[in-house]
Order: sequence, then structure tokens, then C-alpha cells
Amino acid sequence: MSSVYNDLKIKTEIQNRLKAAVNYNQWLWDSFESFVGRRVLEVGCSIGNFTEKLVERCDGVLALDVIPEYAESVRQQFGSRPGFEAFCLNVCDRKFLEVIQGRPVDTVLCQNVLEHIEDDRLALRHMRQSLTPGGHLILLVPAFKAIYGTMDKADDHFRRYDKSMARTRLEEIGFKIKRMHYMNMPGFFGWFFNGRILKREVLPANQLATFDKIVPLVAGLEKLIRPPFGQSLLVIAER
Repeated sequence: MSSVYNDLKIKTEIQNRLKAAVNYNQWLWDSFESFVGRRVLEVGCSIGNFTEKLVERCDGVLALDVIPEYAESVRQQFGSRPGFEAFCLNVCDRKFLEVIQGRPVDTVLCQNVLEHIEDDRLALRHMRQSLTPGGHLILLVPAFKAIYGTMDKADDHFRRYDKSMARTRLEEIGFKIKRMHYMNMPGFFGWFFNGRILKREVLPANQLATFDKIVPLVAGLEKLIRPPFGQSLLVIAER
């Protein structure tokens, strides 16, 4: 991962603001919950915004993060839950394969993490190796290079993805694409305005709060008609 992983304050502020976006988080969860199995590997658990949902639903959760403070945070929050383990570990490291051996999972959840990893092909290859045959990778990544800006740079993003790039990466490793679609069309414009025009490093809390109020409407409309573009790309892939 990026060697610039040192501005913990900015990263934690981003995660805390996202934690407050209850409707947005529920929208994401509803978008992929049906593919979540019984034993899950969460790659990039951060402060545990989705770890909490996983431990309530699954028999076993293996949470990883490269930031020691985050790994320790989720360990303190959920360490008493049966089947929960947390590691400070980079999915690209060989040690990852050692840890995952003997801990087979039927689901890998990787949300807004792959863009932080320079060698994303290696990361995806390791994720596939961790899955049992027929298991699912749930992958959420930021979409469209055209809106890459200061907020991406502040959060150490190497890239943003489109469908073609994601499909190529996944299929060359051996994944089968089951579902792929853009989501959050309003967020596309908000990200462009804040990151490319205003050159902000973090999305303002008041903007996120306002957006969170209209998420149910946006989610309903995008369920009826998949948007041709959006801030994010959601992919469900099968080993």
C-alpha cells in the first residue's frame, strides 16, 4: 500500500463522517447483503463501520487493516464475539497467505480499499486464494478517472475504476463477474465539485449529512434504473 499512509487524522475524520451517514451505509449494505456468506474476510475494516454488521450476521469474521490503530480498535470492539479475529496485515504480503491458511472464507468484502493498493492485481489474486470454490468477492471501488482530485490524493488513492478496468483485472485472475453496476450518480457530481473545483481534501460534514437525507430517494431511483455512471462501482465476483 501507499507509503504515504501517515496522515491518520485525515483518514479517521473521513471514516467518522462516513459512520454518521447511516442511510448511505444501509444503502451499501442492502446492495450486497444477499451475497454475504457465513464466514467473511473483511479487507480494510478501518474503524469498523461495517464490521459491526458482519459480526451480527456471520458465524466468523476475519478483519484486516494495515493501520495498527484500526486493527486494535475493531479488536477491542468485537474481540469478545465468537469467531471474530482481527489482524494488522497487508493483503499483498506473503504473511497474509499464511494467516488465511486454515481459515477458509466464503466471502471477501473489500470496500473502498483496492484503490489504495498499488499492486491491485496481487491483492485480488490473494483475495481469490482465500475464498472457497464458489465463494464471492464483494468489491466496492471509486469510479471514473475523470473525477480523480484532491480528495483522492488526500486519501492515498492510486486510481479510480471503470467497468472495463475492473472486469479486466478480475477476469485475468480467474474471477467470474456475477454483477457489476455504477451507483450514486449525485455523488459523482459532488466529488467532482469538491475535489476538482474547490480542491478540498475531505468532503464537508454538512454536505454528507444533507446527502444522507436524500439517500433513500436516490437508492430507490437507482434500483429502478441503473445509472450510466456514478461515484462508485459495485462488483460481485465468484471464485
